[in-house]
Amino acid sequence: MPEYMSKQLKAVMFLDDITEGIPLRQENGFTVQHFDYSCFRSRDKVGMPFGPSNASLMQITLKTISSDGYKELYQRLSSMDQFAFSMIFNASYDDFHILQDYEDAMIVNGYVVEIEELFDTIDPQHNGMILNMKILLHSLDYIGSRVERKLMVNH
Repeated sequence: MPEYMSKQLKAVMFLDDITEGIPLRQENGFTVQHFDYSCFRSRDKVGMPFGPSNASLMQITLKTISSDGYKELYQRLSSMDQFAFSMIFNASYDDFHILQDYEDAMIVNGYVVEIEELFDTIDPQHNGMILNMKILLHSLDYIGSRVERKLMVNH
């Protein structure tokens, strides 16, 4: 079972691209428990990178707020299409529970290749389903106050 490090919400994932201007409702978000990925490039003898970044899987551990989100993820798993996901860090919402502001964000484009369900029945405060999901990355867009850049990943 995932270990809960903090009671404070740090990251939320939405099944839409935040840059498209779609209002994101708080109840449509997934709480991100953990995520990791690695991207690397080939290097020459001197150590200079060349060529595109190599393919990578992103692993995300999620907890959902609504049951509709599960259905959408399983539809994406059965599809052959590339999809966008928005990971929002330190989000704030208005009185109507619409995303108002955030510190940083990452737009993940890729293919859902695996979903694993885990049930947390030990801790009654965190009772519910947790999903481990793997995405074959196509690109990552970093958006925020400090940096804006795009990382293309071969697949």
